[in-house]
Amino acid sequence: MADESERRSILAANAIQLRGTRTQLFHLADDDRIHHPFHLHGHRFSVNALDQQHQPPQEPQDKLPS
Repeated sequence: MADESERRSILAANAIQLRGTRTQLFHLADDDRIHHPFHLHGHRFSVNALDQQHQPPQEPQDKLPS
């Protein structure tokens, strides 16, 4: 059974699908527990994609000093 934080994350993502407001979109973008893709005004968003600026690069960059 899902723990409380995971359950709330799923419910929050479902609420976004139903309401689709920008305020909720950017509020949830700050919550890294939510990884569900959802739709906003007909456009598909992923909170992970919106939050990538806070994550380290996935692959090493060629131009970084070694």
